[in-house]
Amino acid sequence: YHVTDQDGNGIPVRLTFIADGLDKPDLFPGVDASPNELAMRQNIIYTIDGDGTITVPPGHYTVHASRGMEWSIASAEIVLEPGRTTRLDLQLTHEVDTTGWIGGDYHLHTLTYSGHGDSNMPERIISIVGEGLDFAVATDHNHNTDYDPIIREVGAETMLRAVVGNEVSVPIGHFNIFPLSAEDRVFPTRLDNARILFSMARKAGNPYDIVPVIQVNHPRWNGIDYFALGDLDPTTGVSTSDRWSDDFDCIEILNENVCWGLYDVDAEPGFDTSSSRHWALMDWYNLLNRGSRAAAVGNSDSHTVRSPYAGVPRNYTPSSTDDPGSIDPVEVA
Repeated sequence: YHVTDQDGNGIPVRLTFIADGLDKPDLFPGVDASPNELAMRQNIIYTIDGDGTITVPPGHYTVHASRGMEWSIASAEIVLEPGRTTRLDLQLTHEVDTTGWIGGDYHLHTLTYSGHGDSNMPERIISIVGEGLDFAVATDHNHNTDYDPIIREVGAETMLRAVVGNEVSVPIGHFNIFPLSAEDRVFPTRLDNARILFSMARKAGNPYDIVPVIQVNHPRWNGIDYFALGDLDPTTGVSTSDRWSDDFDCIEILNENVCWGLYDVDAEPGFDTSSSRHWALMDWYNLLNRGSRAAAVGNSDSHTVRSPYAGVPRNYTPSSTDDPGSIDPVEVA
C-alpha cells in the first residue's frame, strides 16, 4: 500500500478493510508484527507513514483510507488471490482549512497504564496521528503518563504535540488534570471532596510553570458522575453540597465516538444515552446562565485501537503555529 497527500507525500493513515458479508472481519491477528510502524485490530490498520506491505487473507475487499475528519476518504475494491501481491495506491486531500487552529483530544488512555482497553503506548501514538490529531493529552487513570518518549520512538515528533495529564479517578468523580510533570506523585485516590482536589490540582507542578487545567469528565455517567455525586441540580444548576466546587475550566459535553452527553434520555426517546440519567449539555447551559465560563469540550475517551477511535470527537483551539511539532501547550491551556 502507498497512501499520500495531495502533494504526493506519504502520510499517517487508517486503512479499513470491509469484506463481503462481514462488517468486522478478523483479518490481522499478528498485532505485534511491526510495533513501531503499525497498529492493527480486526479489520483496521494504522500506518505511521502510509507505506508498507501487509499480509491479508485472500478475498474480495473494499478498502477505505482515511485520516480523521479534516481529510477526504479514498476507497478501492481489490481481489486478493493466494500467493499473489496486489499494490494499493490511494491519495487523500486535506479538505478542511484549519489554518490558525489545532485539533486536539484531551481524553486518551492506554492499556499500559490504565489497565483496561487494548492499546499499548506505541499503538496509541500511531492511532492518534493516523486520525490526524495535532495535540494529545495523556490521561490514564491515576497515572501521570508521558507520551514524548514514544513519540520519538515511532518517529512522530513533527506530527504531534502531547502533554502529561492524569484522569484523576476518585470517589467524587473523574477529572482530567493537565499539564503535569511525569515524575510527580499522583493525587490521592480516595478524595471525595472536589474543593480539596481542585485546590491541590491548581498547585500541581509542570514544565510550563502554569496553573493546570481541570476538566470534568462525563459528568452524568452514572457511578462516576461528578454532577450527581456533587448534588448539582439538573434544573437549576445549583449545588449546596460541601463537597462541590465549580472551580473547573471545562466540561466534557461529548464523550466517546457516539457523543454521550449530547442527548437527553427524555428529550430524545429511543436514543441510547448509556447510563446517563440527566443531560450534560443542559447542565452546561444552566451553569453558563448562572455565570460560569467553563468551556465545553468533546473527547474520544479511547482506550482501544479500534472503536472508540481516538480523535472523535475533538476540540479545535487557536494556535500561533500550524506545525504540530511546534505547538505551545501553554497556548492550549
